[in-house]
Amino acid sequence: MKPNATITKLNADTRTLLGTYIRTGILYALLIAFFWLIGYETIYQHLTPFYALMRPTILHDENTLWHIQSIIIVGVLIAITIKIVNRFKLFDDTEPDPKIQRKFIAWCILLAIIIPISIAMMRGGFDGITQAYDRHGYEYNSDIGKGGSIQGLFSEYEKNHQFLSMHAKVHPPGAIALLWLMSMATFTTSPLILSFGTILLGGLSVIPFYLWTRDLFNPRVATQTTLLYIFVPTIVLFTATSADIMFMPFTLTTLMLFWRSITQGSFKYAVLAGIFYAFCTLLSFSLIGIGAFFGLIGLWKLKEAETRLHVIVTASGMIIGLIAIHLAVYFWSDFNVFRAFELCKAQFDLDQHHLDLNDPRPASWVFKFINPLCWFFFAGIPISVLAIKQFIDRTSDHRTLFIVIALTLFVLNLLYLARGEGERSAMYIMPFIVIPAGYYLAQLSQKNNSNQVFWMTLILLAIQCWFTEAMLYTYW
Repeated sequence: MKPNATITKLNADTRTLLGTYIRTGILYALLIAFFWLIGYETIYQHLTPFYALMRPTILHDENTLWHIQSIIIVGVLIAITIKIVNRFKLFDDTEPDPKIQRKFIAWCILLAIIIPISIAMMRGGFDGITQAYDRHGYEYNSDIGKGGSIQGLFSEYEKNHQFLSMHAKVHPPGAIALLWLMSMATFTTSPLILSFGTILLGGLSVIPFYLWTRDLFNPRVATQTTLLYIFVPTIVLFTATSADIMFMPFTLTTLMLFWRSITQGSFKYAVLAGIFYAFCTLLSFSLIGIGAFFGLIGLWKLKEAETRLHVIVTASGMIIGLIAIHLAVYFWSDFNVFRAFELCKAQFDLDQHHLDLNDPRPASWVFKFINPLCWFFFAGIPISVLAIKQFIDRTSDHRTLFIVIALTLFVLNLLYLARGEGERSAMYIMPFIVIPAGYYLAQLSQKNNSNQVFWMTLILLAIQCWFTEAMLYTYW
């Protein structure tokens, strides 16, 4: 590929795709404006289909310097990334040296940490990072210490459930335990320190994501897809302001291990995948939904004689790993995951009832159309456009895989219970949008023998992240 291709002289495909991005963005903005003008919003004057509030910071003089620093930092990081990619020819078809791949992953972790921090600081510096954990009674960090120990947290979960914070009441205690471990490692429950710990843990998610996409395709596609993942608006905007980013390393590791098992027939990977899937179920019951991908891939691989045994090995290994962890937790703490699910579901239904009393909202089936509109934006308009292009492309060598991914997204939408709130709590859905987008973009770059279209897309994603945080109040 041409390493020095620039954005100054756009080739035909880049111009076409840029026009598609712009037209789609304009149409999307008109759609949101239409919703707003007719008064069709959800609770608390939220901007349908978002849960976020319209609250621009770009108009406030006290935030001007923070906006400038954000633009400079992200711009410099993108420029350095371009230099790194070109120097080591990471977008070429040749297999990179393992040492270079490890250095690239390390750089990606750094990007996944610094970029969300710089964007979050647009809302008043460090206050923009800590606002979520500063809300006592809302977030998991408020529950550190309940039960006296981590073991007590699990064993007394049912007794203490009514006294937990708002978010912790609808989730198992795994997230509280993670933050508790952070507080033990740092000897503090400071919101700032716990926020940085959350960001660091979230940044590590690029490791399993890169490994998974490399296994799916090749290092070239993995490199481009990983960089796109780092600039997904949901990932950028909620890494610094939501505990949900802590779930992503576990989610992506589960998916990576599952893929290795189903393709290699490895019992070891299957058991490990089951173990990490068990961790996911202890962090958030929403993550159970990724099991749809396991089932759909299993059905596909059962049709092929050479992978039929792999499916059996993977299913049995994952079941063993899943049950082993839950039994271990049960004997360790007497924690009943089924009872916990009942309590969380009852609390969720109660919360939805109270929201309806405050400001009646449409029925759940209506949000099966509204939520995907939210995900379309927060996955990044360029990424969503590319994913749709890949889904309808009938010439791909991985056509069946992308059909399975599209079906997975459909099932995840059906399983997603919240009416709204799709920006942050649907973070686990984003990889299934990024992967087809990354593959499509990598193939387009290869066809043009130029990286131009990729960097144009990445820069537009960065602009969308900045603009969204500048206009909407997104912290949870």
